[in-house]
Amino acid sequence: MFPIKKILCTTDFSDPSFKALIAGGEFAEKFEAQLMVLHIVEKVPSLPALPTNPTIDITLYQKMLEEMAFITLETIVSDKIKGKISPELIIGQGRAAEEIVETATDKRADLSIIGTHGEPGFRRLILGAVTENGVRLSRCPVLTVHTED
Repeated sequence: MFPIKKILCTTDFSDPSFKALIAGGEFAEKFEAQLMVLHIVEKVPSLPALPTNPTIDITLYQKMLEEMAFITLETIVSDKIKGKISPELIIGQGRAAEEIVETATDKRADLSIIGTHGEPGFRRLILGAVTENGVRLSRCPVLTVHTED
């Protein structure tokens, strides 16, 4: 088996991603690998300024979303990752699948772990797109963790 030294695990704060996070911690401990945990915050779209609308500081709002996400990520990781693992926490910004692939490439991950919702039919098209695109576009092996209903 190839050496696994860096593992990227992605969470969207859903139950399936928590299962993937737990698996990521177990893999990191087993292989004595560095664990990186990624959460992506979508970019807030800028709206045209209208004379009747108050001005909203989009940059400040985006920063607040990222800070709240980081605090949530810290809390979840400390709850889900047990043992001697001290993961690197990463907040990405943008479209989830693209950001997962870009982060895995930039951080030179040997393995990426993503939870799958396991939804059938039309719901799969909506909810499974990030996992599917993450697998399809990834330059490193991807482990998908399926949650049982």
